[in-house]
Amino acid sequence: MCCACFSFSEQLSSQTHYDYGMRAVISVLRAAGAVKQKYPEEREDVLMLKSLKDVNLPKFLAHDVPLFEGILMDLFPGVELPPPDYDIMTVRIKDNCVKMNLQPHPVYVEKVMMLMMIQLLLHICCSCSGLCKNKT
Repeated sequence: MCCACFSFSEQLSSQTHYDYGMRAVISVLRAAGAVKQKYPEEREDVLMLKSLKDVNLPKFLAHDVPLFEGILMDLFPGVELPPPDYDIMTVRIKDNCVKMNLQPHPVYVEKVMMLMMIQLLLHICCSCSGLCKNKT
């Protein structure tokens, strides 16, 4: 866990909304605990990888995502996550987009899902850039 945070801080771009201190560690550990309760039989490396992705991925800028994925592949070689089951939520997002006369573009739906994940994990979320670019 500490190796991951150190690697992120060393290799990813420096942004004011990136946090790799104790708050980040606590967020990942809380997420890991929630995932462990939901999937008690899952291996711990899979749980930590999922937690690291769920907590950190939504706040990264697009050019940092491939570096983040590479760091995780180095830290968790051969570990593959099961695909997330967001089918019901995706259908609901698309339905609401249609109701609001919005186009349910895949990138928009993905950003709404990321915002939902952040709100499940953290107590606060603020928008610090343009439309559909929420950062925590």
